[in-house]
Amino acid sequence: AVNQVLIFNPLEFDLNSQTFDRDSQSSLLPIYREWLNEESLEFFTSTFLPLSIQLMRRSLNEESPLKGKKYRQLAVQLWQLLPKFTKLVEGVDNSIKSMLPHFKEILTGEDALLQKATLEFFNIFVDKCLQNRGLPTSQKCIGGLSKLGEGYITSLKKRFMALKAAKASETKYILKAISGFSKVVKQDYAAKVYATGISNA
Repeated sequence: AVNQVLIFNPLEFDLNSQTFDRDSQSSLLPIYREWLNEESLEFFTSTFLPLSIQLMRRSLNEESPLKGKKYRQLAVQLWQLLPKFTKLVEGVDNSIKSMLPHFKEILTGEDALLQKATLEFFNIFVDKCLQNRGLPTSQKCIGGLSKLGEGYITSLKKRFMALKAAKASETKYILKAISGFSKVVKQDYAAKVYATGISNA
C-alpha cells in the first residue's frame, strides 16, 4: 500500500537543501502514477493534498523564479496522483465534500494539467459508482455527484466553448468529463446540454 511505501520513502520538498535530489524522493512521483492502483481518497486528502497546497504556496512566495517553477511542478505532480484514489470505501462521500473547494478553484481556473487530473478522477469515480450502484456507498455518491454534475457541466461547457472559439486543439478531456457527468445528472438536463452546441463539437 502507498502508506507503507511513504514510511520508508518520505516525501521532502525543501529546494534549499544541499541534498534535495537525494532526500526528496521526488523522482518517485511519476512512478507512483504508474504503480498506484485504487487507493482511498481519504489518504490523498490527508497526505498528498496538504503537500500539494504547501508546495503551491511556496511557488507563489519563492523569490527565485527557477525554484518557484520547480515547487509548482512538484505540486502539480502530486495532484496528478488524484485519479488513483477512487476506491469505494465508507466515508468517501465525506472525503469528496472536503475536496470541493479545491475542485471548484481548479475547474474555474486556467491550469489545464490540474483540470485534466481532476476530471480524470471524476470520470473514473462516476463509472465506478455506476458499476457498483447496488452498494450503499455508491448510492450516496451518485446522489452527490448528480447535484455537483449540473454545476460542473455548466462551467465545463463555458470552458469548452471558449476553447473552441479560440480554436484550441485540446478539448477532448472536457468533452469526456461532460459525458461522464451526464451519466449521473437528470436526463432532461443532459439533453439540454447536448442540444445547445456540445453535440456539434
